[in-house]
Amino acid sequence: MSSKLKRKLERYVPTYRLENSDDETIVNYLEDYQNKDPKVGIQYIGLEIECYGKMNRISLQKLFFNNDLEKYVMIGRDPTIRPDTIPGEAVYWNTYELRLLIPQKELTRVLKKFDRVFKVARLKTNETCGLHVHLDMRRRNEDECFAKLLKFQDALYALVNKDRWNNTYCRQTDEDDRDHHMGINMEAYDEHETIEVRIHHGTTDTRAIEQWVRLLLNVIDAKNVPQVTNKRSVLRWTGLNKRLRTYVKRNFKDVWFREKDRFVL
Repeated sequence: MSSKLKRKLERYVPTYRLENSDDETIVNYLEDYQNKDPKVGIQYIGLEIECYGKMNRISLQKLFFNNDLEKYVMIGRDPTIRPDTIPGEAVYWNTYELRLLIPQKELTRVLKKFDRVFKVARLKTNETCGLHVHLDMRRRNEDECFAKLLKFQDALYALVNKDRWNNTYCRQTDEDDRDHHMGINMEAYDEHETIEVRIHHGTTDTRAIEQWVRLLLNVIDAKNVPQVTNKRSVLRWTGLNKRLRTYVKRNFKDVWFREKDRFVL
């Protein structure tokens, strides 16, 4: 066990003893700290990152420990993830749903630290994975934010991989939808006081994750959101800064507007 990890465990796990095994101590910590609640007065971003890798749960949690990230992350499972196979190799993959709870003001700094960990852990995603974002509604009007996201919904689908366009886990949303598997999930408000946006394809690229989150924040915090009809209508929106304009130009697929009616709401 590294000296840093040992010091942290002695501080945060009252039941820790030198005779405990490393793995046993980590398991105890996971049980004690798995559930995290947002603090009053702080706006958060919740992320659910579906992924898989060869690293097991204990090793991954140690990696979070040693990079001072344990207070931001919970490690869950998702049985819907189907890792890719490697021809000619028998590989056992561990599947994860990493649940991150990050103060909005710390988003850039914390995601940069997670980026290093994801690369060390060699976490992967494929078309069975998704990225879900929970937007904190405790200091926002949830109905107004929902209406803005619906108005901007076409742009959100146009910015993600095509495998999300006809996906049963992130279906197009209309104003009366409250089903958990809608792309814009208002059902999350009842349990978490959030609106969950489930549209984005799976990724562990934290730069892409941050750009997506910043775009969603711009939408819900804007006074006016454009009615999206094509890429130009998005780029004309004054709510985009230079970095987000570049993001839209690089990723926007106008073909969405020709194909979207094929997909059942």
